[in-house]
Amino acid sequence: MDAKRHSLPSGALHSSLQEENQNEVRLNLLIKTGLALAAERSFETIIQTALDAARQLACASFGVFFYNATGSDGGPVQLYRFAAEDPAVLAGITLTPVADLFSPSVFDNVILRSADITHNPRFGGNSPFSGTPLGHLAIRSYLAIPVCVPNGQHVGGMLFGHPDPGIFSAYIEQQVVTVAAQACAAMENARLADILTQEIAIADAARQAQRETSERLASVFESTTDGIALMDRNWRFTYLNKRANDIVAPGRNVTGMPYLELFPDAAGSVFEQRYAEAMNNHRVVEFTDFYAPLDIWASIRVFPTSDGIAIFFQDVTQQRRAERTSADATQRLRQALDAGQLGTWTWNRETDLLDLDERANELLDGDGAHVPVSRTELRKRIVHEDDLGQTAESMREIVLAGGAYSAEYRVDTRDGRQHWVSSRGIATYDDDSAGLSSPKSLKQVTGMIGTVQDITARKTQEATLRQSEKLAATGRLAATIAHEINNPLEAVTNLIYLSKTDPGIPPPIAHLLDTADNELARVAQIAQQTLGFYRDTTRPIDINLTDMLEGVVNLFSRKMDYKRITCDLDLTPDLHIFGLQGEVRQVFSNLLVNAIDASSKTRIYIRARARTHLGRRGVSVLIADRGTGIPVSVRQRLFSPFFTTKQSVGTGLGLWVTRGIVEKQGGSIRFRTSTENPSGTVFRVFLPAEFIDPEKFLVTQSKFLQ
Repeated sequence: MDAKRHSLPSGALHSSLQEENQNEVRLNLLIKTGLALAAERSFETIIQTALDAARQLACASFGVFFYNATGSDGGPVQLYRFAAEDPAVLAGITLTPVADLFSPSVFDNVILRSADITHNPRFGGNSPFSGTPLGHLAIRSYLAIPVCVPNGQHVGGMLFGHPDPGIFSAYIEQQVVTVAAQACAAMENARLADILTQEIAIADAARQAQRETSERLASVFESTTDGIALMDRNWRFTYLNKRANDIVAPGRNVTGMPYLELFPDAAGSVFEQRYAEAMNNHRVVEFTDFYAPLDIWASIRVFPTSDGIAIFFQDVTQQRRAERTSADATQRLRQALDAGQLGTWTWNRETDLLDLDERANELLDGDGAHVPVSRTELRKRIVHEDDLGQTAESMREIVLAGGAYSAEYRVDTRDGRQHWVSSRGIATYDDDSAGLSSPKSLKQVTGMIGTVQDITARKTQEATLRQSEKLAATGRLAATIAHEINNPLEAVTNLIYLSKTDPGIPPPIAHLLDTADNELARVAQIAQQTLGFYRDTTRPIDINLTDMLEGVVNLFSRKMDYKRITCDLDLTPDLHIFGLQGEVRQVFSNLLVNAIDASSKTRIYIRARARTHLGRRGVSVLIADRGTGIPVSVRQRLFSPFFTTKQSVGTGLGLWVTRGIVEKQGGSIRFRTSTENPSGTVFRVFLPAEFIDPEKFLVTQSKFLQ
């Protein structure tokens, strides 16, 4: 009975034995695949091996392994591999992008197994089963297995298909999942192996680069002209290049020696302090100082390191001495320029820009020391219009000729001042254009360098000398005139006296003779004064200025009638001052004559009032005309000797003598003028009531003659 119970139909027994054999084959395949994958490090081989084994285990008609990889540009790419029972099947399969091949469940790390995919609700409407799936190959059995690393990160997936339904069982699913896990582990091992290999290669390359860098640094350190020394935190030398060793301890090996043992005199020195500053504060220190232990000037840079400091130094003793010599020479040159009150300037031919030092900037009214300024624009702005011809409009000819530049001209500054300057310069050359030893004619001229000096005092002295020479000649001429004119004056005076004593002379004629006698007396006085060089010996007297002004106007009434000029007098009665009567009369005569000469068919207005000026009582006299006015160009020279606007009629001495007399009296003279409509000139004279004392008179006269 038992035998009967355990007996199976021959067909069922055959099927059972066949299934056991298939399971054993699958198990052996799993083991072989696991061993092969565990030993493999090629990413592509792992994928292909896992795909082939999984297709065989699943008895699938074909299989596809999709996986993520890194492209040549470093970005992610999605690749795939095929496996098929019949290679001819591959020729008819066309893959769309991976996003269309996998069901969304695969990307969500969910296994999808279907006995007949055509019964799936998404078949025909969802990718990858829209219409005809995978080219012209029909699929009914479908299995999709995600491939994930242990942390759940998705790295790919396997897809299997068969044209018959019901091919993929749950048992087959588990076996394929096992292969996927083996493939994932192998892929991770391969990735880690690649990373390890890369890190080893990087480490080897770094060690090689470090060795090469060390060798290069050692080569550089030994070939450089800088002395290089390394010192640890215990102040011991750990390295000295050849240059440093030759400087600090020639012929000795001082590696490992303490700093203060090698240089005991350096304790507490600036060098020890700066080294400690770099070491303790972890910052770069640079300084130059005299190193007494070695008797040298050293330029030092100290860099903090992880275990101490690195010292780079140069022996700059010769350079320092040259700099000192140059500084001394520069100082002497500056002192010489200061002593000569010279400023310096340079001119760039290409840019036309001037560079002025402090004194040159002050003299030439620049925009600031060493602030570039156009020479052309500066010349137009500062050079007096009458002196533009003294300065070259273009330096091109001077520069090309290689000659010297020299000019003397007046500078009109922006604040209204004016002074004389002398500017001199020589051409500069580009030595590179033809060589240092080449003659200047072959070199390219780059500009000019020169000096500028204030020569106002010299010009004033020259003008004073010329004026003194003119005044001396005038004095000699005046003395001669005074000597020669006295004789005819005495004769005329005597004739007038005899005429006045004639009892038959009518009273009107006698009055005219009295007037002529007074004017001849004034002529005699003027001759005696010799045009300002003769000291008036007459004594000051009380003068009724009101009567004097009326008399001066009466004297020139015929001249005013001839020119149809009306004179309006506005005089306060009985205005008195104390002074020299002849000189005071000459002042107002000169001013009235000038007003008459400047006017025609107009009015002259004369006003006199008692005034107090600067705390002194006196009389202010105003003489105004409606003439053409005084041009701007001559106003500053109006009181200069021998300067006149009357051409051949005037001598140029009238206003000069007038101002001298007024200032000798202790007074002042001012004027206002206009050449625009209405035009005219107003002179205002203030004369103090008291005459100046003799000592002040001598001082004033001395200044006047200078």
